[in-house]
Amino acid sequence: MDIGPQDRYIKCDIRPLGGRLAVWRTKCRGARIWINEVDHPPPHCHVLLRGQHLKVELWTLRVLKPRGMTLDPIMRACLKEHQEEMLRAWDRVRLLPGA
Repeated sequence: MDIGPQDRYIKCDIRPLGGRLAVWRTKCRGARIWINEVDHPPPHCHVLLRGQHLKVELWTLRVLKPRGMTLDPIMRACLKEHQEEMLRAWDRVRLLPGA
């Protein structure tokens, strides 16, 4: 499954996102992917895919929530392509107290 020119990634720095700020975000195949400026461990990104909100661990690309869900190959490829960049972005995340 090829990812064509219509699926090019759009990287932004800090931008408002639903009342929060994101330190990193992109789009892929209609899904929104972002890392919150303030969040809790483990390092993860948020994916809004077909109306469903997923949390994906950055080291393994395993879906943390909802439990038991897996990424389709195209979405996994999108995240894999940006994995190193997302891990660097996580270094800018301010951790929630008590996290």
